[in-house]
Amino acid sequence: MSKKNNKNNKPNTKPETNVEETVEEVVEETTAEVKEAVDTASEVEAKESKKEKAPKKPVTIAERKVRHGILATTSVVVVIALVILLNVFLSSKEWNYDCSKDDLYTLSEESKGILKDLDKDVNIYFLNSESKANTVYKNILSQYAKSSKVDVQYKDRKKFPQFANEYLDEGAEAADDDMIIVCGDRHRYLASTDYLNYGYDESGNYSTTVNIEPKVTAAISYCVSGETPSVYTLTGQGEQELGNGFKSALEMDNYKIENLDLLSSPGIPDDCSLLIINAPSADLPEAVLDILREYMSKDGKLFVVVDPNEMYKNLNKFLLEYGVKVNEGVMLEMGSGYFMGNYPTYLLPTLNDHEITAPISKAGYKILCPIVKGLSTEKADGYDVTELLVTSSQSYSKIDTKSGKIEKEDKDIAGPLSAADVVNNASGDGVMFVSGCSSMGVDEIDGYVAGANVNFYANAVNYLVGQSNMISVKPTTVSNDMAVFTARASKMVIAVGIIGLPLFLILLGVAVIIVRKNK
Repeated sequence: MSKKNNKNNKPNTKPETNVEETVEEVVEETTAEVKEAVDTASEVEAKESKKEKAPKKPVTIAERKVRHGILATTSVVVVIALVILLNVFLSSKEWNYDCSKDDLYTLSEESKGILKDLDKDVNIYFLNSESKANTVYKNILSQYAKSSKVDVQYKDRKKFPQFANEYLDEGAEAADDDMIIVCGDRHRYLASTDYLNYGYDESGNYSTTVNIEPKVTAAISYCVSGETPSVYTLTGQGEQELGNGFKSALEMDNYKIENLDLLSSPGIPDDCSLLIINAPSADLPEAVLDILREYMSKDGKLFVVVDPNEMYKNLNKFLLEYGVKVNEGVMLEMGSGYFMGNYPTYLLPTLNDHEITAPISKAGYKILCPIVKGLSTEKADGYDVTELLVTSSQSYSKIDTKSGKIEKEDKDIAGPLSAADVVNNASGDGVMFVSGCSSMGVDEIDGYVAGANVNFYANAVNYLVGQSNMISVKPTTVSNDMAVFTARASKMVIAVGIIGLPLFLILLGVAVIIVRKNK
């Protein structure tokens, strides 16, 4: 037993581990590491703080100029790049905006309508090289080329000297800037003199009038239609000549205009689409009116303009058969805004809603009627009258024009009255147009209202003939006026433009530089 106890009491040579001491050591080591990390972070923060507090190096003037120069150059490059990209994008979309006076490079609604309805291919040959062609012509023709049915080609006469010969009339010669419009077997030759006119006005100003669009559109309409309606103007009773603007509008709408004297002719030709009686200075004989009655019974169409200075007996009786009464006297307008300036006989009537007047009203134009014979409606079997141009309720027809009194008298006819009417038959077709103003179609009067009078007349013709697609606001001609200077004035203009203006700009630049240096 004693030996066994001694064996168990033998001392252990392996040291025992103290748990509390081990944990304490770990805590001390961790604390030391955290402290070291905090000290390191403090040092970094202190260094960063010193850097922030350190004064920045001032920017020199040279560095500032370089920075501004780089910024300016970059801005210019960016702007140029954006402009180029925008230009390429708009070109690809064929977008453009006409900034020219009178919208010279914008086709009228009528031309656009004709191009839209094209069902045949049309070739436009311009006799000149594209590089030498007039910019105005090229820009206008480019509008036609937007149609998938129209092909514009430039034919340099030096390279193609014989090209135009097959389209020329006998004895005619081709010239630069002439045009040939071709569709199938039909063609029309346009000399450059047809759409470019020169002249001087009363003030001595030199003007160039361009009416290329009406000529080209009329030629296209002629070539595509395959036929040309004939419009006859009555002669023999001192009728007034048609105004040049009215003629041009009819030609643009593809009408052929011919004269007709019923005193020497057996009757009205079968190809007459419309007969114009334009302000005769003498009453029509009964024999002529009988021919007109027969013509109207066969679906004829009449365009009648009466002269306010004449009091017809036979013609007025004839018009009354269709429901239009021509009153005595001359119209005076007292309604504010219904006459021009201080002239109560220069009427600006209201445009009633109708197919003839709609495009003009929509465009915001007015119709000017100087010296008007008032019209009123009467009942006529088989016919219906529509008033197109109506005066105000303050207007009246002055019966005694020699009385010297402008005020309304007892015998005067109270308004409102009409300045123009259209007559339809029982089927609703237009058969007659009547105007009480003979000066409405005169070029000078038409110029006061930017061509609205001629548009009104042309629309009435198209309505009667049945060409509704032609009813619109016609394009107006564009005049580029040039002032005429004396030799002395010319030298002064050259001196100011070539010497004076550049010298002024140089001195201004020098002054700006000096002021900046002093600052």
